[in-house]
Amino acid sequence: MTEVMDKLETLVVVKRNGKKVDFDGTKIALAIKKGFDSTIRDDDDEATEMATAKAKYTEKDINKVYQKVIADIEKNYEENDKIKIEEIQDMIEDQLKKQGYDD
Repeated sequence: MTEVMDKLETLVVVKRNGKKVDFDGTKIALAIKKGFDSTIRDDDDEATEMATAKAKYTEKDINKVYQKVIADIEKNYEENDKIKIEEIQDMIEDQLKKQGYDD
């Protein structure tokens, strides 16, 4: 596990504007939370209540997706020193879909 964290600490994330920043797992966790939150629509009160009831999640759900995304990064970028933000976003979306949060 320490080896994985060491690898992630040296990983550089390339943002959409081309700027390079250090890898920050906290930002991935926040993106996952936002992904869960986006399954809740606020079209009208009834739709919001239905979506909220359907889209409840816990920290455990966020952590489960987070761990899978980190494992994907480790596996697919073991030989690389950088990753594009779009690739991380795709991994998050894939994991959310696998967990049944298709919206």
